[in-house]
Amino acid sequence: MREDIQKAIKEYEIAVTPFFKKCVGYAEKYLNNDENVILCLDIDFCINYPDPTKKVVLPGIVFLTNKRILLHCKLKKEDFIDILPIEEITDIKVFSPSLCDDHIQVYSADKIYDFPIRTKQRGFVVSVVQSKQAAFGKIYRAFLFARNPNGFGEPEVPKPEDSKSENTSVSSDIPEQIEKLAALKDKGIISEEEFQSKKTELLSRL
Repeated sequence: MREDIQKAIKEYEIAVTPFFKKCVGYAEKYLNNDENVILCLDIDFCINYPDPTKKVVLPGIVFLTNKRILLHCKLKKEDFIDILPIEEITDIKVFSPSLCDDHIQVYSADKIYDFPIRTKQRGFVVSVVQSKQAAFGKIYRAFLFARNPNGFGEPEVPKPEDSKSENTSVSSDIPEQIEKLAALKDKGIISEEEFQSKKTELLSRL
């Protein structure tokens, strides 16, 4: 098993089962040497296409790296591979259809990737030393970090040559940014201290 995969498993406190190791062994051959694995999960992922009649739901490995999201599954001894480059991600959302089921949804121009994060399922087990909420928050942060290693939730800072109208547009987005941060705080994904710090920073830009 690659060193970066082992590090990610340790950092996110993923319990390693024999089945998990076997699935990772099948999938890691598709990783490139120049990319770094941030997160590795064995889950029942779902891919939604523009055509509402087309939907793929498969159990498999999800690699989140600094360059892409790579999904792998064995189908009748054949490899199913789907790749989403990080730069093609248009949005990342949290979806909770029930009290016991939380999802991370990653959007591209033509697909929606749905990753259910549960405390226990098939070969994926979140370590018992962390709560489900804490585990979900850490995994969600990993997706945000992959998309923007310099920090998530940052509004775009206008360039010096930007017009006054563009500056006004950025300022008008700040309340929306604060609302998003408040939602993250309510879900336990960021702490009260992190929320207040970011809120203060955003308000100073008005």
